[in-house]
Order: sequence, then C-alpha cells, then structure tokens
Amino acid sequence: MSDIIRLNKIVAVNCYDISPDFNLESHSHGDWEFLYVDSGTLCYTVCKNQHTLSRGEIVFHKPGESHATQCDGVHSASFFNIIFSSKSRALQCFAGKSMKVPKSLLPILSALISECERTYFVSGERLKKLPDAPSDGEQFVKELTELFLLSLRRHILNTAYNVKSEEFHGKEQNFYDRIAEVFDQLTEKSLVFFLF
Repeated sequence: MSDIIRLNKIVAVNCYDISPDFNLESHSHGDWEFLYVDSGTLCYTVCKNQHTLSRGEIVFHKPGESHATQCDGVHSASFFNIIFSSKSRALQCFAGKSMKVPKSLLPILSALISECERTYFVSGERLKKLPDAPSDGEQFVKELTELFLLSLRRHILNTAYNVKSEEFHGKEQNFYDRIAEVFDQLTEKSLVFFLF
C-alpha cells in the first residue's frame, strides 16, 4: 500500500484571534502551510497579488512561496494555520488554491483544531508541546492533518471530474452526480463513525 499524502513533520500550529490592525509581513518558508479563517475576513497577498478570505475559507501556500496576511483594518478575525513538511507530490493540487471548506469536511477540521489545542501551545512561532498533552496527541495531529488533506484532495479531484464530465457527457452527468451523492453519504457515515 502506498501513501498518497504523507507528512514528514508538523512544523508549526497556530490559533489566533487577531485585531483589525493585524499585519504579518511578507515571508516564506520551506514547508507547506494552510490557513483556515474561522471568523471575520483576512486579506492575504501571494507573490504581490492580493486576495480576501472569509469565514470558512482556506488558502494553501507551497514551500518557498512569498505570502503576507493582514486584517482589513476594520474587523477582527480568528484563524487556524498549520505548517508541515512533506515530499508528497499529491500536494501539488493545493498549490495556489483558496476555497470554501466543504461542510462534509468540517468535522475533520474541527477534530484537527481540537487535537492541536490539546497537544501544543497554539500561539507561538515555534512548535511546543503542552506539558499535559496526551501521549498520542502528536500522532493524532499528524494523522488528522493527512486525513483532512486527503479528503480535501478527493473533493477537488471529484469537482474537477464532474466539470469535465459535464463538458463531455452532457445529460449523462445526472448519473455521475447520483453516484457522487451516494459516495458522499457513505463517506460521511464512515467519518462520523471514525470521529466518535
């Protein structure tokens, strides 16, 4: 069995409630990062192009990509980000991506954030384990991150397939949509069972 996405290491984890004047200058690092907006609105700049992220949206930064993050100057916001190292080529589907996190994946993301808060100090630059962290916390964080990334990758690929299928098959798309719905229902039931 081969792993499509395998993390080598969790480098940093942060959960921040930030003020309207928050401004993280442009920087880059040698690892992957994703940032999820839990509330409010964030502006982010990638390679001098400015974008906006709202509640429920996520952005990915590939290794070496210059990026900056700031609030809009009026509203506060809260966000979660995780920086991780991985040599998995499958992560390339996230390069340059920002998107709304599908509702079906929110329980996985929520479990990941909760496990991070149980395991690490989540408001520092360097990753530091809590003194009373569960002994299996680091493994849970790594595996929940992999599960979230795999699930989001599948969602992206299925969405791309559905668009392509519609272009080429027209009316046959209803058949593919129904298959995707059944699969999503089965996946949701499996994830609920897995999380509880």
